[in-house]
Amino acid sequence: MMLKETLIENIKGGTKLKEEAKSVFENLGFPTTKNEEWKYTNLLKWTKRDFSFPISASQLDDFHQYVIDESFDLIVLENGKLRADLSKITQEITVKPLKQALYADSIAQKHYGKYVDFSNDAMYALNTAMADDGLFIHVETRKVIEKPIQILNITTTNENAFTNPRILVVIEERAEVQFIESHYSGTDQLVWNNVISEIVLEKAAHFDWIKIQNDKIEDTALIDSTFIFQEANTVSNVFTFTLGGKLVRNNLNFNLDDEFIEANLSAATLITDKQHADQHTFIDHAYPNCVSNENYKGIYDGSSKGVFNGKVLVRVDAQKTNAYQNNANVILSEKASVDTKPQLEIFADDVKCSHGCTVGHQDDEALFYMRQRGLSRAQAQGILNLAFTGEITDKLRNETVKTYILNLIEEKLN
Repeated sequence: MMLKETLIENIKGGTKLKEEAKSVFENLGFPTTKNEEWKYTNLLKWTKRDFSFPISASQLDDFHQYVIDESFDLIVLENGKLRADLSKITQEITVKPLKQALYADSIAQKHYGKYVDFSNDAMYALNTAMADDGLFIHVETRKVIEKPIQILNITTTNENAFTNPRILVVIEERAEVQFIESHYSGTDQLVWNNVISEIVLEKAAHFDWIKIQNDKIEDTALIDSTFIFQEANTVSNVFTFTLGGKLVRNNLNFNLDDEFIEANLSAATLITDKQHADQHTFIDHAYPNCVSNENYKGIYDGSSKGVFNGKVLVRVDAQKTNAYQNNANVILSEKASVDTKPQLEIFADDVKCSHGCTVGHQDDEALFYMRQRGLSRAQAQGILNLAFTGEITDKLRNETVKTYILNLIEEKLN
């Protein structure tokens, strides 16, 4: 039986939203390269593999190797479901299984599914149809959460696993919080995670969301879709570090739904061998006096393939918009490649918008200069690459997180 039919058979109905999503996935099927949004990312070899349903968890062995810092708060998801017994919450936030929250929590009920338009996207529809549990986080008004919170997603199974984790985060007015999202395969089996996170920032809220994607290179695929809804005077800082995984696709969507909003998107992609990383972003400027800054950098080695498709939409009423987009890429191997497509659609006249992209090799003059001072070619390349990604890592506010990510980058470069 084909994977599509197997998935449809295992979709549990019960709500109008799930039934609608199931119908959309049934009609669309998995995206192919004929779909413009998936032109450079081919899922065919993944859709031909066999997956077992439902997923039966194996024993979760020591997961502390994936913990960034023991002093941080920790939320553990196993196969998309909250493991409260393994989590550690010491600060004033609410953390619940999503199924429980949707049954009894009015805030979760108000926001769930509101920000994901799955009408033309099969992977969004599939997650919405198949997610039967997940994670709900609620940060109350004016709460300032001092310590970062790591959300650790682990897949444990003795069979090939296709998971659909679902996360809903609501950050109320004037609250501040930092999250670190990471995904790891705790199995030798094939793992494909199709994740959706809905994040709501109410008035004057501030948050950082740091994605660390450093799973094993073989047998792992991650489609990570994040929908961020911002109200007036909010500030969001989203960092994406794509280092591991055989195939990674990030869909990052921002809805700036009032005035005086700031959205900052920063990313560093470092891949090699036959890794594939696809970065898709969409920023919707619907109101005046908002700012978005987008800076994506990539380093590609081996036979790796990178994709960047960034779209900024400035609607007719969004006067005084400032929107900046930059994509810079370094190719280290003749077999590596990147396809980049920055886009601006502007329907307002009083705006400041710019976009640009570069694709090239390392600076030969800089390499020569450094080698003249006794450095090997590998050492010189490493220094240049660290400097190239430093523009991204320097923006991280927490020094422990910054050091952790710099160590991952250095390890990758070596």
